Amino acid sequence: MAMTTTTTSPFSLRLGWWFGMSILCGFLLPSTYSYRIGLLVKTFNNEFFQLAEQGCKDYVATFLTHKNSTCIYQGPLPTVENPNPDPDGTVQANMLLEMIPNVDALAISVKNAEAITPAIQVAIDAGIPVVTFDSDAPDSSRIAYVGTDNRFLGTTLAKVAKQISPEGGYFATLASDDSPNMNERIKGFQDEMFAENTGDDDDDDKDDANIVWTELSDSPGIFNRDVDVAIDMMEEYAQKDATVIVSVNGGPMWSDFYADFYNRNRRKNITLVFGDDFPLQIDYLSRGYVLGLVGQMPYEMGYRSTAALHNLLQGMEIPATIGTNLISHLQVPLVLPDLEVDHSLIGNLHYVGYVLFGIVGLMVLGCVGWTYRNRNLGVVKAAQPIFLLWVAFGVFTMGGALIPLSLDDKGDPDSLSDTQASLVCMSVPWLTWCGFTITFSALFSKTRRITKLIDSARECQRVQISAMDVAGPFIFLISLNVILLSLWTVLDPLVYVREANPGTDGWNRILSTYGACRSDHVARFLVPLGVVNFSVLLLANWQAYVSRRIKSEFAESKYIAFCMVSLLQALVTGFPVIYVVRDSPQAYYLVMAFMIFVICMAVLLLVFVPKMVLADDFGRRSDQSQRRLMVDAIRRSSTLAGTAGSRFQGGSSKSGPSLVSSGASLGIGDSEPSLQPYTSEQRAVSITPASSAKFGTEGDDNENSEVQNMATNTTTTTLSQHEEESPAEKGVQTVVSSQALWPSYCPREEAPSSSQLESSSGQ
Repeated sequence: MAMTTTTTSPFSLRLGWWFGMSILCGFLLPSTYSYRIGLLVKTFNNEFFQLAEQGCKDYVATFLTHKNSTCIYQGPLPTVENPNPDPDGTVQANMLLEMIPNVDALAISVKNAEAITPAIQVAIDAGIPVVTFDSDAPDSSRIAYVGTDNRFLGTTLAKVAKQISPEGGYFATLASDDSPNMNERIKGFQDEMFAENTGDDDDDDKDDANIVWTELSDSPGIFNRDVDVAIDMMEEYAQKDATVIVSVNGGPMWSDFYADFYNRNRRKNITLVFGDDFPLQIDYLSRGYVLGLVGQMPYEMGYRSTAALHNLLQGMEIPATIGTNLISHLQVPLVLPDLEVDHSLIGNLHYVGYVLFGIVGLMVLGCVGWTYRNRNLGVVKAAQPIFLLWVAFGVFTMGGALIPLSLDDKGDPDSLSDTQASLVCMSVPWLTWCGFTITFSALFSKTRRITKLIDSARECQRVQISAMDVAGPFIFLISLNVILLSLWTVLDPLVYVREANPGTDGWNRILSTYGACRSDHVARFLVPLGVVNFSVLLLANWQAYVSRRIKSEFAESKYIAFCMVSLLQALVTGFPVIYVVRDSPQAYYLVMAFMIFVICMAVLLLVFVPKMVLADDFGRRSDQSQRRLMVDAIRRSSTLAGTAGSRFQGGSSKSGPSLVSSGASLGIGDSEPSLQPYTSEQRAVSITPASSAKFGTEGDDNENSEVQNMATNTTTTTLSQHEEESPAEKGVQTVVSSQALWPSYCPREEAPSSSQLESSSGQ
């Protein structure tokens, strides 16, 4: 396969290198072309525009070094007799038309946008690129605007005024003319001043209005570049008790009577703020005759306008807006105005947490009281009350986190000592994590206990299953939580701190703060705690899945699943919101409080309410009917769980394993929580569809607790096989053992002797 290569001669390389360098130098080195840059301003002898002219000349001297390149500066010339020679902008428009044959590019400070727009179009049609600066004509065909954001300048003037006089009052504004930039400044100033007002002082319902600033009726005033007229306007505003007088440019300060005006009204403490920052104005500021100035950068406007035109002449593109910065000057008073800091306190919202905790507490007490009152009911015994109480205690512990969560420092960081601050903050994770672990470990252990009972039949085993036998995971997980939380508390405890929100007032003072619990290395402890408690969820869900076929009389796999879904919804929606609002105490508090409340209520309702419904149904039945229902539930549970409940056979006469240990048994239908002695009338039977009963002899059993009824050391199953009990059988103790759930392939026991019963009950 042939390969073709292309080579480049050294001559070609050198030629390409020189060509590239020539292009690069064309951009970096001064231009060798002759350009005539025109600057058309609103007032020829205005110091502001003279600074812009200087910026133009400096750019030409630096980058346009050809001897014929120049900056042509023109504009209407005011006189003492005629201080405003171009009131409607027509003079400036005519001057633009006259400049077109004599310039290569134009920068214009617009006097009247409507009047000059047609003239700009003529220049563009003649191939003259046009940009505006200082004052814009946005609807014209100009290519770009260079200069101040005039609305922002007006906003800045208002902020300076409010910074000096934050208490509010009456204000008035002045402008030299009604040119576009002046109108934009006035608009920005008014919007910022009125932003603090809520409601309208013209509304009928003035109680809901909060009027901080009011503009005087004859404001804004336009003095048409007659600075003496401006002083007369300011005098009128002063007589009307104006709190703030602002001129959006510095015109009034050029009047010979400005100092007299200030001295006449010195005692009124009027806040005077002006636009621009020329040396004369800075001198007045240093003497206290004005309290604030907001200056523009006219030199930069002239310089950057010329640079933009140069780029256009070279065929380059430029942005539609080229902004320039502002300069703010103001006196800093020895005594600053009072500032009310927003501490972002929880305030009355803490009652929400107290109410939610009260609801959780009452619900827990109700569930505990119901469990105790119905402890002798068969379905409640089958539900294993000891674990129900564990669940209730875990929910109460978790809900207790609502109390410290509702506390703050009332805006005073010194109100809490370091120990108190740490105690308040650390109690929240202690109560939340421990309560969570107790609750879901109890659900796991409860379901595991009944599952082991049902599964023992499949293995033809008789095992004693106490509460402690299935409490291992609970003890292990709660121990891990305690160890991790203890290390967190000792090594890097959470402490309550008050931090500043972004933003300060004009005097660089903090405007708002928020309180939060902080530590240096939260993740080092929070991540392991999350892993431990997530494992609790996994265990509870796994055990619920394993016991999914056990009837609801004994296990709650279906309701645990519902509980998991509710918990998942609370966490999935809650944690992202918590992250977003973590710096907003009110929102953070409400989200956390309701998330804890939802988890607590979901567990209580989904665990206890189904039991209450079953108990209500069982309570209306006779003892015999209750026994039949419970035995049927056991049979169905063992069948669905994989034990051959549907294959149970009649009692076998074959001897089986010796009775060395008891099967886990359920006390069903007891009138008292203790087991009664066996009588000669009792009959030992297997749970079968037919008879073949074995009669037992007298025995004795002295265990009396509910847990012992759930996992007693009894070895036989006694149950009347008739639909109705004979008089001799009434009040007989009925016990279901794991042997009753054995499949047909398991060996059957003969009826136990009296000595065996006594030996078994003694265990």
